[in-house]
Amino acid sequence: MNVAYRAIRRPIGTRSFARILVHNNARYSGLRLSSSQANVAFDDVLHTLKHSQDAAALRESYANYKNAIRSETSSFRTPQKADFENILRTLSKSELKEDTQCLIDIITQQLPSWRINFGLEDYASLCVNLLQNNLEKAAVELVVGLIQSPYNPFASAEIFNQFLLKINSVSHFSFLQQLLNGVAELGMTFDVTTFELLFTAKWDAASQKGVVPTPDEWSQLIKDNIRNGVLHHPRLGRVLEQGYIDRGLAEEAKNIVELHSYMLRDTDARNWLQSNGRTAVDVEAVKHRFGVEPGPAHWNCVLRNLLRSDLESGLKLYQEFLDRGNPPNIRLVQPLVQSLWKAGGVPDEVLLKAIGLYQPLNDTCPPSANLPHGPTSYLYMLLFRLFLRCPDTQVHQTLFRSIVDDMGSRGLATDISPIATFRIINEMQRTGSFTRALPVYRELRHQLNESGFVYILKEYCRITFQGDLEVPLITQYFSIINDMRMQKLNIDRVVYTNILSSISQLARQIFHDNTQRSKQIHTRLVATTRRVHDFLTLDASISPDAPLWNCLLDAYQRLGCFGDCYRVWEMMHLTGRYDNVTITIMLDACGYAGQLQQAQRILTKVMRDRRRLDIKNFNTWLECLCRNSKLRTAVLVACNDMPKLGVTPTVDTISILTKFARKDGCLPDVSSKLEIALPQVWKEFCSSTQSNPNLQNS
Repeated sequence: MNVAYRAIRRPIGTRSFARILVHNNARYSGLRLSSSQANVAFDDVLHTLKHSQDAAALRESYANYKNAIRSETSSFRTPQKADFENILRTLSKSELKEDTQCLIDIITQQLPSWRINFGLEDYASLCVNLLQNNLEKAAVELVVGLIQSPYNPFASAEIFNQFLLKINSVSHFSFLQQLLNGVAELGMTFDVTTFELLFTAKWDAASQKGVVPTPDEWSQLIKDNIRNGVLHHPRLGRVLEQGYIDRGLAEEAKNIVELHSYMLRDTDARNWLQSNGRTAVDVEAVKHRFGVEPGPAHWNCVLRNLLRSDLESGLKLYQEFLDRGNPPNIRLVQPLVQSLWKAGGVPDEVLLKAIGLYQPLNDTCPPSANLPHGPTSYLYMLLFRLFLRCPDTQVHQTLFRSIVDDMGSRGLATDISPIATFRIINEMQRTGSFTRALPVYRELRHQLNESGFVYILKEYCRITFQGDLEVPLITQYFSIINDMRMQKLNIDRVVYTNILSSISQLARQIFHDNTQRSKQIHTRLVATTRRVHDFLTLDASISPDAPLWNCLLDAYQRLGCFGDCYRVWEMMHLTGRYDNVTITIMLDACGYAGQLQQAQRILTKVMRDRRRLDIKNFNTWLECLCRNSKLRTAVLVACNDMPKLGVTPTVDTISILTKFARKDGCLPDVSSKLEIALPQVWKEFCSSTQSNPNLQNS
């Protein structure tokens, strides 16, 4: 340990000193440091910064320096550039990540705030140090940190190129490529000079290895840099040509010039198609317009334009592509399957359409051929998602196995979540029980991701709630959630909304059924809902929002558990986690429970919160009034209160009032009032009842 490092470790040294400064001269050992003592400690810090070669000591000294300057600006001299030359030079030679981060913090945060002027030469010098010590990654992080700082020194491509030229003697191709990739993600733009430097570095790297880059390598390099904004500029063509000429390869020089010229025209053709392409005729036009032979990449430009709005047009375009004698190609099949996934529709029909696109591609590009335009892992993932959408996995079991075999024969991993999910669900459907499918589940559960577990939970609810509810519902359901937790997977609200929605759905089905079996099911559902409520309250991994609480409210309301429902509402109101859907559910619950006073209290609280009621809230409030023999009050609310509050009654509003008026035998009187107060809505209601007689009897 060097002298300077020991100095900052002594009892009245920098550690105590920094703590005192941070706490505004707090007492140390019962005494207050005098001004002279503080200056002595600060001198220790400066001495370490300027002379130590120990990176750890320098980091600690720098932290204390920062605290001192921040706490007692008036007591110490202004920071100077010379204070940091040693620490920056030393840290730039370190391989430790914390040293690089400290270096970046000094340059990008502290020096600009202290108005210390570091120029391009200084940054280049630090970068050279890092590269000379084979710290490419640290050098990239340094430049990225500079660009992300509020004082970005690379304000233009021209300045950035000057920086690259200053480090050109030690930089090499792999570093430059990493650097361009990193800063391009931050929105940095380049000009032709940037890519000239990259191409020159590629030639230099090849010379060091004693090889000559092939035209295919140059083509790939240009493609790799398309997202970085590579320009197909004549100057780049000359760099390519001159490299071959310098090596006495005149024929190769001629070929590379032709290749680069073609790539220039090809880029122009794709840009034109992306802006204007809508039909197969447009694709064919690039041959005459740009002198480029149209290929899958050009068809892909037009296909993506069509798929933004019209899947059927995209499918027709692909058929035209095939009709012209082109073999199936992943560039077109994958976007089509992705669009089928997004568009939805009848799951089995959508799956068969996707398989119809996949199968010819698979046949044309067998695994043994190892062709680049064959099926990809992403295409298989899309297909498996479509399989999982189908309600009956048994129907597609053979087809699924065939797809998995195809995937495995291409050397792609098959121990993935979608495959494991399908196999578990298939076993659940085959046996009709999660319990009987447990061996398969336990074998494959380690392969499941969040999405896979959610599919399993959804299928569990579907199978269980179709049965006799004799299985231990809540125990098994939450044992699956516990498996998610054991695998450190994210648990979001969907794992709760799955089971609560299933409970609500079954509660609706048995609402008017007074059989003994329905009563037993009701008792079990109430107990299950309360257990879910307990789990939800105790689960520290999730913070329930309004939609999730609304699912719980709806389940309680459907089961007629008004007390539970109201307690949840009070908690939601107290925490402010409620919305208009919450209000609708609670007013509906009050209406069925005969709790009109509670409904009025809810509305009073809501109005006090200055929350604007929507049309669904008002319609539910009207229904609540009507169910509690307050039809006349409901009519007054619709005719007077709603318009005053800026909410226009709808046909549904009139339908609710006339339905209860018919039951009470006062339909003519209510109809007359509604027609006078709301003539336009009444007219729409009459037109609707003529076209839809069910509204009259609703």
